[in-house]
Amino acid sequence: MYKSEDDRDWNECADAPSIPQILEGKRPTVVSKNTDISINFVSSDKPSDVYITQMKQNEDKVSNQELETPSEPGIYYYDIFVRWDDHHLNADSSYAFVIEIK
Repeated sequence: MYKSEDDRDWNECADAPSIPQILEGKRPTVVSKNTDISINFVSSDKPSDVYITQMKQNEDKVSNQELETPSEPGIYYYDIFVRWDDHHLNADSSYAFVIEIK
């Protein structure tokens, strides 16, 4: 996680590959439109922060704090940044996946 000049958090690095680049060659998981996506962590510690970014293929990113599949057909990329920040666990991780709505 990085800080901007006005002290806002952001989690994008200019020299890092984009989520579509990271997932290049991966086959999208076909899912139904308007379906909830559940992300579960095998840990007794709940994340303190979760940031979700959704990007439709060849379009700009859209921040979306909900994980419901879009209603419009297409290929969508997701980036999930998770942070645990408490007295016995201080960690963060990023996850990415691609889906296709038919």
